[in-house]
Amino acid sequence: MDIKQLEYFMAIADARSFSRAADAVRISQSALSRQIRLLEEELQTTLFDRHGRGVELTDTGAVLRARAKIILGEVETTRHDIATRSAEPSGEVRLAVPPSMIFMVGERVLRRYRREYPKVYLRIDEGTTNDSRERLVAGDADVALFSTAEPVGDLHVAPLVTDFLMLVGPAGAEICAADVVQVEALAELPQIVTPHPNSLRKIMVKAMREKGVRANPVIEATTVGLISHLIELGLGYAVMPYSAVGERVAAGTLSAARIEGLTLSWLIATGRGRPVSEATHRLVAMFHEETADMVSAGDWPTAVLPD
Repeated sequence: MDIKQLEYFMAIADARSFSRAADAVRISQSALSRQIRLLEEELQTTLFDRHGRGVELTDTGAVLRARAKIILGEVETTRHDIATRSAEPSGEVRLAVPPSMIFMVGERVLRRYRREYPKVYLRIDEGTTNDSRERLVAGDADVALFSTAEPVGDLHVAPLVTDFLMLVGPAGAEICAADVVQVEALAELPQIVTPHPNSLRKIMVKAMREKGVRANPVIEATTVGLISHLIELGLGYAVMPYSAVGERVAAGTLSAARIEGLTLSWLIATGRGRPVSEATHRLVAMFHEETADMVSAGDWPTAVLPD
């Protein structure tokens, strides 16, 4: 089995016709048929059911198609990376990221990335962790950050950092970073919550259910900035990662205390089976580097790096 045979096989699987596939790959139909016959002999199976209207994949053919898609994607990625490794990255990179990660580490990464790779056009989509994951799955992003509360599915993921979840209140609240709040205490407070589905809300509801208590939501808001502003107005409390509110806590406009046992782990992901550009690889590497630097320097005091 070789790469060219897999490419021929995929052309037939996509076209569902030997003649149309032969035109697409620009070889004779007889030569194409011979290559598929050799592939079937090597694998000791039939890959296509032939009929009057064309061909259909057999069950084993469908398995090979799924594997071949991954293999050919990796081959294309390797070709692209080797060809561009020595060159300055260019092109477009589409990043999907939750707002809390933009506030904490994303700003540092983007400033450095623009400085080091000015030929790369960045497109940034901000949304919930579920939004970020969905954009990557749909092919609308090249790299995404989302929490482990979201399903990983068929993505290439790497752990980035784990952050404590905090009870966040207005500046005058009697909580501080040195405090540790029990999950049960959340039931006694008016809460500003995120809409379903959302990682923070899922984690909070699950933890409270396990403790036999229920949340007391009074306001539902969609963005970190809006939730923070509503807390500053004294309209309620929220469960948020330190990454989302660290700057406001340091500035004294919000107060926060760690919630016992509650954390939020972040992943950085790219699509599996799709070419990943050198510009995207370097953005992923920079997120890892800047996150590690912030944790080691104490600039992200609640974060823990993966082992």
